[in-house]
Amino acid sequence: MIARMWTKKETQKTLAGLRRAGYTVAKDDGGLYKAREPVTGKQVFAAMPGTRGYLVRYVSELFADA
Repeated sequence: MIARMWTKKETQKTLAGLRRAGYTVAKDDGGLYKAREPVTGKQVFAAMPGTRGYLVRYVSELFADA
C-alpha cells in the first residue's frame, strides 16, 4: 500500500467516487475511513484525519491508468 498526505477536499472527493463505483466505505469511531472491494472485501483505501489533512493509504492498482 502507498501512503500519502491529501487535503480534506481530495479525500472527500475520492471517498465519494469510491462509493459511486460500488466500493464499501465505512468510518469507525476514531474517524478512520476504510474502503473495501465489493466482491472480495479486500481493503483498498484508508484515510486517517490529521492536523493538516488526511494520511491516506491505498493499493497502487486502485488509481492505475487503464
